[in-house]
Amino acid sequence: MRRTWTIIGVADVPASFKWYQSLFGLPETAPAHGHFGQILDSDGTVLLCLHEWGAHEHPSLTSPDHAQPGNGLLLFFRIDDFDLALPRARALVAQLEEEPHMNPSTGTMEFSLRDPDGYYVTISALSASLAAEIEAVKETYAAINRNDIPAAIKAFDPQMEWIDGRFADVYTFRNGKAIQMRSFGERQEALEWAGAKASDAI
Repeated sequence: MRRTWTIIGVADVPASFKWYQSLFGLPETAPAHGHFGQILDSDGTVLLCLHEWGAHEHPSLTSPDHAQPGNGLLLFFRIDDFDLALPRARALVAQLEEEPHMNPSTGTMEFSLRDPDGYYVTISALSASLAAEIEAVKETYAAINRNDIPAAIKAFDPQMEWIDGRFADVYTFRNGKAIQMRSFGERQEALEWAGAKASDAI
């Protein structure tokens, strides 16, 4: 498993923390520390880390005076609520850096704005197919967490169907090796085929 934590230097962690939560439509919470905070998605995924300039003496986070914040960096976020994100973004800045337009590379809509520290932030819509796949995965895990296996299977693949029942397999052995297997939809059918009684079954 691999994960990337993008960390940017900011002047005011709590203020930037609130700004990004507003941009993404996340519930308003406080950062874990005054000098560091993580913007988390609803599933706990780290979207962005905010680090106060000069804290902990990290060489590349010493001071914004060493270089213009954001030089060589583009914060590019792909989201599944693009239409809702646009008015949220307009409420945070006086003017967008780029108005909504179609990106020919991704084939989806996007817009850009500057955050309070001057970082260039691009918000890009997820494609319909990718958004549908992500939603299916979310539904699958939600069903698994509530122990609803039929619903999990349906969310994972709508073409699959859960059949509830008590299945049984019967093996035929010869010289200590299994040479045949038959499956039955009901345990009683398997016992009758094998000529056995329920008390004989393991």
